[in-house]
Amino acid sequence: IKLCPSIQCKYKNMKSSRYNYFTPYNDNHLLIFNGVTKKFFFIAKKNSEEIKDLIQNPNEHKNNVIIDQLRSSGFIIDDTFNESQYLLKKRHSEINNRHYTLMLLPTYNCNFSCWYCVQDHKCINMKIDLIDKIKIHIKTYLLKNNINVFEIAWFGGEPMMCMDRIEDVASFSKKFCSENNISFFNSITTNAYFLNTSKIKVLKDLNFISFQITIDGCKSDHDNVKFDCNSNNSSFEITMSNILGLLNSIPNARIILRFNYTANNIKQDKIIEDLNTYLPQNIRNKIEILLQKVWQINERDIDHEIVIKFKKNLIKHGYRLSNSEIHKCYGCYVERKHYNAIFPNGHIVKCNNCNLNTKGGYINNLGLIDWEVDSNYKLFEECEFCKYLPICFGNCPEKRTENDSFKEKICNNELYHLNTIIDYCENIVIQSNYKE
Repeated sequence: IKLCPSIQCKYKNMKSSRYNYFTPYNDNHLLIFNGVTKKFFFIAKKNSEEIKDLIQNPNEHKNNVIIDQLRSSGFIIDDTFNESQYLLKKRHSEINNRHYTLMLLPTYNCNFSCWYCVQDHKCINMKIDLIDKIKIHIKTYLLKNNINVFEIAWFGGEPMMCMDRIEDVASFSKKFCSENNISFFNSITTNAYFLNTSKIKVLKDLNFISFQITIDGCKSDHDNVKFDCNSNNSSFEITMSNILGLLNSIPNARIILRFNYTANNIKQDKIIEDLNTYLPQNIRNKIEILLQKVWQINERDIDHEIVIKFKKNLIKHGYRLSNSEIHKCYGCYVERKHYNAIFPNGHIVKCNNCNLNTKGGYINNLGLIDWEVDSNYKLFEECEFCKYLPICFGNCPEKRTENDSFKEKICNNELYHLNTIIDYCENIVIQSNYKE
């Protein structure tokens, strides 16, 4: 946005959005972001006071053409518009839509033992009687709740270790949804080690369209974290080869390559070199790279400039960046009314990061879920009045229920929210610059 000469403005009663954020971006620029529209721009600090005055006191600058631009982008709004009520209504609509996501963990076992994993892996697989109950649940739930989109999100453990369970439930669901005019697809989170050609063909036939696959840095770093005790094969090589096979077989598949990074494994040149060795130029734009800091690592230990440079290099080499879910009007997908997760022992929960023995509910003989705990998440009372409502929406709903220390950690952490905004904007700018 450029500062423009004055013209007659047709708006009379305006106000500044309560969800405008002004944060220094670097030594020379200020980032101005609106949380409702997710529109943003950078402005030279020498002009920042003038633009801030326009935004904060719009009725005093009615004759400036930039008011039109600021209004169309949500920085300035009609005086009667209640933004917080708009956001809360939008949240209610999103968490109550008729898209049912059923997360299934067919096994708690895994072929790897990643040091940062929250799970204590055990050789526990879904039994046939549980599979039968899940099928009854699917039929009952979809019809009773008038669901129009049904997604099975496969998780683990490593779900591909129970391919027979995947085939059984997914083939049943595909047939049932087809007969009842319900849109159906599968997504899966996997390390891709077992994603060979024959299994890819089966997954394609079962409407698998989204794959989140994890890497842990360059080839050597990845192999040091994910290694097969019974083989000398490189897990990195196998994973990359299987990704290539996946895209050759399902060209429109969404591939999210999640890089769990630390201060030590973000060796950008080596990572890109190793990725490029296995992934040819013509398929790289089909791969979204999601950079996710390992949760045990302190943010202060990460050099932000290195992360930015790494993102730019990924785009330069043809990959895409997967952006945050800042557009969604809830803190986490588990808040959605039509979302449930079933562990391999039959326990049903909302949050799949819970302990295996956590029992929120179970499937009764009619296929319905009997909850033993309150399965509804509520926002903090303060959320409605919080400046960061559209950025946060209460953050982790499971932790909101635990104790007040989480409220203290998130609600009073302005830097956390501003970094979320900056990261979102940077990803968009980096990608748009290279598209141009």
